[in-house]
Amino acid sequence: MKLKAGNIARLKSGGPNMTIESVARAGVVCVWFEGKRRKRDTFKAIMLEPLSTGTKKPYNPTIVLVNGKGKVVGRKKLSDF
Repeated sequence: MKLKAGNIARLKSGGPNMTIESVARAGVVCVWFEGKRRKRDTFKAIMLEPLSTGTKKPYNPTIVLVNGKGKVVGRKKLSDF
C-alpha cells in the first residue's frame, strides 16, 4: 500500500493511528489527536506503515418502518427515500 494523502498510517515503532495530510520529498505530514488536542508532525516515509486507504463506505442507516400500533412493517435504507 502506498502512502497518500487521506490514508491512515502509524509509526512502525507503534503509536496512534494518523491521517496522512500530505506527502513530499521533505517527508510525510501526519495529523492525529491526543485527547482533544490535534497534533501534526512530519516523518520520513521509511518510518511509517500504511494501515488503510482511508476510504469508508458511505453512512447509509436502515430506517425501521412502524405502524400506528408499534408493529414493525418494514425496513428501508435511507438512500431509498
